[in-house]
Amino acid sequence: MNIDLHLLYIPSKCNPADIPSRILSFQDTMLSPQAWLLVQKRFGPHTVDLMALDSNAMVDDGGKPLRHFTPCSTPKSSGVNLFAQNVTDELNPYVFPPFCLISPVLSFLVEQKPKCCTFVFPALSPLPCWWPTLWSMIPCGIPRTWKPASPCGSCSYPNDDDAKFCQSCGNYLEIQSDEPVDLIDIMVNERIRHLDIMMENTPYCKKVSALEKEFSDFLSKNAKSIVFATPEEVRKFLIVKDCKGKTQVHEIICPNLGKSGIFDCPCPLRLASSTVRTMLGQLKRIFENYGKGRSWDEGSNLGNPIASKKVQRYLEAITREQAISHRVVKQAKPLFFDKLRKIAILIDSKIVKGNTTPEKFILLRDQAFLKLQFFAGDRASDLGKCLSQEIRRLRDDSGFVITHTVGKTLSNGKKNEFSVMRLDDHSVCPVFGIEKYVSGAGEMGINLTLGYLFRILDCSRKRVLEAPVSHSVMYGRLKSYLRELGMDEGETPHGIRGGCAVTLAVSGFGNSQDIMDHVGWFSRGSLDRYSRLGKMADKSTVGNLFKQVSDNPSYASSVYDKYGDTSKLPTAF
Repeated sequence: MNIDLHLLYIPSKCNPADIPSRILSFQDTMLSPQAWLLVQKRFGPHTVDLMALDSNAMVDDGGKPLRHFTPCSTPKSSGVNLFAQNVTDELNPYVFPPFCLISPVLSFLVEQKPKCCTFVFPALSPLPCWWPTLWSMIPCGIPRTWKPASPCGSCSYPNDDDAKFCQSCGNYLEIQSDEPVDLIDIMVNERIRHLDIMMENTPYCKKVSALEKEFSDFLSKNAKSIVFATPEEVRKFLIVKDCKGKTQVHEIICPNLGKSGIFDCPCPLRLASSTVRTMLGQLKRIFENYGKGRSWDEGSNLGNPIASKKVQRYLEAITREQAISHRVVKQAKPLFFDKLRKIAILIDSKIVKGNTTPEKFILLRDQAFLKLQFFAGDRASDLGKCLSQEIRRLRDDSGFVITHTVGKTLSNGKKNEFSVMRLDDHSVCPVFGIEKYVSGAGEMGINLTLGYLFRILDCSRKRVLEAPVSHSVMYGRLKSYLRELGMDEGETPHGIRGGCAVTLAVSGFGNSQDIMDHVGWFSRGSLDRYSRLGKMADKSTVGNLFKQVSDNPSYASSVYDKYGDTSKLPTAF
């Protein structure tokens, strides 16, 4: 028999046969090199690692693995099963046992009585049952100081003396100390706390926190945590969320295929693929915060599960499923100038009727907000954060210049600066609307010259808060006006921005960059999406062009032969 053998090097990560050898488990747990260096320097040199594998045995000062006992026979093992060994004469053993074996290992060491031993264990609260045994083994040479417990003011739980938060309910504990107060340290801590709270209160962080809690609750049903979540569990969580969607995915034989809205057919409701993509981005951020990085290793099953092939294929599958169902990305319905005028006239009539002070304030705010948003093309959420100090009056009093520095896409020095001009028609004039709002609020004793321009009322609707109006508030107000007029066709505050873009696009405004600068877009894609120029092109133009082509059928082919197919052209030299 003839054998033709060719040797070929394949990296381990590319060899499927090596996958089992690369899978890590809790048996591979070990101290980091930095932590081991500290232990070795403080308590070493050590002579033997009592519980280890060949792959994670600690090393001596020369970098060579210590003698070690393993759970089963291995090439470098000095003995199998710690509990079958005699460690009485070992000079300075080291052990980092599995947490479930701490008590048996302690009992074994009490029985064996080695001269000394370095024992690594977790700091647990409340103290575990093996703590008295461990404490009795610590030599008197090691300082031991008992400190009285600090009771929690909320639940009275006895906490460790240095605990900053209650170990039972999580309540913040005020630490009492006889040491002199460091004012600089207090100032630094307060500054850090202020910045943390500011970031935690952003809409994105709130969404991520809510999703993290929901995902954690889902995993807890199977006694799992986010740290140990797998791609398969992520997919199961997405499927559970998918059942609560509002996008109807029709079968190809369904008569409602390609139609917008929700119908009585048995076709299921799903999350839109774009919503799932956004959710996956938030989950990826959550795993990054847990130290999982941004990638996933299929061999060792470690890393960020959102980057795994399983999760990405799930996203591809539902995107394809919804494409087959003729589900396209839905855009907000634009709100145009004619409806804005009718809403403004309705609000003015309500103001004239002499409503109560809180209601009048809301009406004044709404008319100014809606007019300004239409002529600015700004996001409702960004416009709500507008400060009075950001509004500048032109020298000839012909309008305002507004500068935004805080918003969804504004950061790292970016700003959105636009101008709104005074109109002859006061019913829709944004400048007159703002002046009317500020002066009217001033007559009610509300100073709007500093701080947030568009504010909200408290729960009692009796006091104006120094807090910005939100997108959800303006969504409800806009809907109420449209319904009262009997004109609600699904418009939202985001549709006001679309109405501005479409109006500018069809009004003969030739410079696209000027439109982008005014609205605050940084890419041409945003302009094309909101203005819908491609969809609103004159359809008859294309038809007329084909009619001209039919009169000269060979024209297109001759042009192609002359300029399009360069392979048939002769060389120049």
